Amino acid sequence: DIAAFGNAVADELRLAGYALSSFVNGTSVKIDNTFKSAVLKAYSKTGTTMTKYYPTTDYSGGTFVKTGLLNTKDRLDASVYLEYLDHDFPYSDNVVNNIYGKSNIFLSTAPPSSWKSLNSSYTGVNQYVLSSITVIASFEPTTAKVAFFNLINLGTQKEVRDANGNLTKLILTITAQEVADFTSGGELVTEFATALATDKPVTITDVSIPELGIGSVREEISTANMMQN
Repeated sequence: DIAAFGNAVADELRLAGYALSSFVNGTSVKIDNTFKSAVLKAYSKTGTTMTKYYPTTDYSGGTFVKTGLLNTKDRLDASVYLEYLDHDFPYSDNVVNNIYGKSNIFLSTAPPSSWKSLNSSYTGVNQYVLSSITVIASFEPTTAKVAFFNLINLGTQKEVRDANGNLTKLILTITAQEVADFTSGGELVTEFATALATDKPVTITDVSIPELGIGSVREEISTANMMQN
C-alpha cells in the first residue's frame, strides 16, 4: 500500500507538469511545497482501496492473450496439473502465450548480462524479462470454478467476486525468485506462459498484464493499514 500511494503521489507530480527526477534521486527525496501539495492531493483522492503499484517495462507487442468464450475441451492436461485441487476441469485454453510452446515473456533472477547465456531462447527482440508477473483474467460474472495452470504451477491465485458471490476476476501473481527456489535456487531465465481451466464455459472479458501495460484492469488493494498510520 505504501508503494501504491507513492505511485499516486508521482502521478500527481506528473499531472502538475513536473519530472519525477526533480524530486527523487536514488533513495533521496526532495520534500518541498510542491511535493507536499502532491501528497495532499493524492491523499484526498484515496478511498478504501487504491490501484496496486506495478514495476513496468517498455512493451512493443508480440504477446498473445485470449479473450472471449472459453469452451474448448481440455487438451492441455489441466486435470493433471490441477490434480491438487481435487476438481474436474473439462475445459481449458492458453490465455497468455502457449504453455507448450515458445513465449516472449521471461522471468529472471539474473542480471541482463547473463540472460542470453542462461537461456538460448532469449534474443532480446520483442521479448520481455521480468522479476515478477501479474495476470488478471476478468469474466462475465460466473459460478464456474476457474484456475490458472502452467508447467510448474507456482505463484498465488486470488479470486474476486461480486456482491452475489459470482467470480468476476482471477489474479495470478508469480515471482522469478519463487521459480528459482523451486528449481535450482540459482540464477535463472525461464519462459512464462499460462492457461486457464474451468468446469463450465466462461466468457473472458479482459486479460491484463500490468507489468507490460497489457489490458485495462489493475488489482485494487486495501488502504486500511495505511490509513491507520
